[in-house]
Amino acid sequence: SAAIGRRAQIMPKAHDDWTVVPNLWGLVVAPPGFMKSPALADVMKPLHRLEAEAYQENEVAVGAWLAEKERTALVNAATKAKALAALKNNSGAEIDTLLTEPGAPVATRYICNNFSLEALGEVLMSNPNGALAFSDELCGLLKMLVKTGNEGLHDFMLSAWAGDAPFTFDRVGRGLNRRIDHVCMAVLGCIQPGRLVEHVTGAADGGGGDSGLMQRFQMLTWPDLREEWELVDRKPDSAAREAAYAVFERAVGRGPLVGFEDESVGPGTPDVRHFDAEAQAAFY
Repeated sequence: SAAIGRRAQIMPKAHDDWTVVPNLWGLVVAPPGFMKSPALADVMKPLHRLEAEAYQENEVAVGAWLAEKERTALVNAATKAKALAALKNNSGAEIDTLLTEPGAPVATRYICNNFSLEALGEVLMSNPNGALAFSDELCGLLKMLVKTGNEGLHDFMLSAWAGDAPFTFDRVGRGLNRRIDHVCMAVLGCIQPGRLVEHVTGAADGGGGDSGLMQRFQMLTWPDLREEWELVDRKPDSAAREAAYAVFERAVGRGPLVGFEDESVGPGTPDVRHFDAEAQAAFY
């Protein structure tokens, strides 16, 4: 979900224009000691690798940008000096046009771990496909979202679940009309059953916790765990791992997303699909 983001979308009805972004929120629920974190860490490896590669690519791009920015400044300084000399002798003299300063490169982001509302907004403005809010212990994020004073972040995340709502920041110091055309955030993390209880109870009792935040976690089940423990010690299947990584590479746009590439849509335009007849009947 985090890798695909807004790239592929579905119109669930045959004629209605209602469109759904396949954005998912998930929680791994289990008591302490049931190895939630190691399992989730393995799941996250493909995205972490993509994030590391994007960081390295951006470092190279920033170096090239700084060099070009310096060259542009020197050329413009020389152009200004030449223009001043020419205008002293002839106020109507033709002067060369100044070069436009190159824009700073934008880092591709896939994961956000710790963020404020404004910082998250900046990330999404530069990454219109969306990103993943990931925390090994998601209880901290849940508590932060319901904390008094964080109503803005709470509302922002509620909007981010749908993946298609616009959002505009107006902040003194950061500027006005800082617009995100489509806010899209997936969420993933771990939580203990006891800590989950307070959030589920708050969402169901009609009090202040019934904003719909917990209901947005579509991929969440109460743990049904075995008490028996079995030692597994085997060599990882490297071929299967690379095949899984390749799926993520395609999902983020580094390769053909088989079955979803539509030559009629341009780069950055979501590939919107309908169900076939059999799937449509199943949906209805």
